[in-house]
Amino acid sequence: MKTVILAGGQGTRIRDYSDRIPKALIPINGRPMLEHVLEIYASQGFRQFIIAVGHLGYRIDKWLEMADAPSDWDIQIVHTGQDTPTGGRVKALANQGLLTERLFLTYADGMADVNLQRLLQTHETSPNAQVTITAIRPRSQFGVLDLANGDQVIGFREKPILDMWVSAGFMVMEPSFLEMLTMETDLEKEALPKLVDLGGLQAYRHLGYFQQIDNVKDMETVNRLCKQGRAPWTREIEEIPTGWEGII
Repeated sequence: MKTVILAGGQGTRIRDYSDRIPKALIPINGRPMLEHVLEIYASQGFRQFIIAVGHLGYRIDKWLEMADAPSDWDIQIVHTGQDTPTGGRVKALANQGLLTERLFLTYADGMADVNLQRLLQTHETSPNAQVTITAIRPRSQFGVLDLANGDQVIGFREKPILDMWVSAGFMVMEPSFLEMLTMETDLEKEALPKLVDLGGLQAYRHLGYFQQIDNVKDMETVNRLCKQGRAPWTREIEEIPTGWEGII
């Protein structure tokens, strides 16, 4: 299976870096975050990659020229436009005949220990699924107060895990879904909600580690884990690990 990585965004929430380099090349533990995402897939046997680039995409070309990628990795970089939305980038790849079979798709800014075989199995056993998307339970950014009897505080929880599920990317996608896309389509704002109405979107519940890197604080979090030797996405994943949500 091919893995498509969307690496064309401008990273507006982390401009200290993204004004100079594409977000996908922002360093995590001394290496571009894009390399970490590639290794998540390669460590589990998926080594055929298409990287859809946009903003400062020529720098990702330069990275590939200089990167010491393993010989069994097949990496293709495709320029999909400066301001093309996410769904449009996928459509651009489809229009070039690069996506004709089932594929993985994710973003270049998410670190996770997703078990890709179990994600794929969930998709394969969901007969109506055109897309299966990894869902995680997020942690609150704030301490949560439990109130009763008017304004009395009866409990305080420091940044608890919330009772909801949100998208973490790491998708499996059927080529039939690509017919719903145009060059102007936003994947998560337009195409996936439309797929919900058609009953074709499935979730894979990931209970392990996930961290999206949107700002300097997120970078510090994942860098700290790397330096402590506690980065769960840097090893082969045999079983779904649990308990990582407590270390942040």
